[in-house]
Amino acid sequence: VLALSHLRRNEPQLASDLIEGQTVTWGRLPPGVRAVCAAVLGSTRREAGAAKLLQRTPMALLKAEERELVRGILAQIPAPDLRESPPNEAPEKL
Repeated sequence: VLALSHLRRNEPQLASDLIEGQTVTWGRLPPGVRAVCAAVLGSTRREAGAAKLLQRTPMALLKAEERELVRGILAQIPAPDLRESPPNEAPEKL
């Protein structure tokens, strides 16, 4: 929630500092949290990483404002890759 607040105040580096190096199990994060993490990465010029994470996010479960948050990143992903892949339960660093 705090990272989202920083994004809304146009403070992407502060948002990034909050999630940088965190180990998460991506498949266990709610879709909205996944969208915020991807938006943070995208806002700090890590669009490729953000797109990779969004490819593993169920777009149909995002709220309209969450989809808007990642709209620019979604534009970089070819449509067939937007399908939800099986959840990855292995922890990974953001």
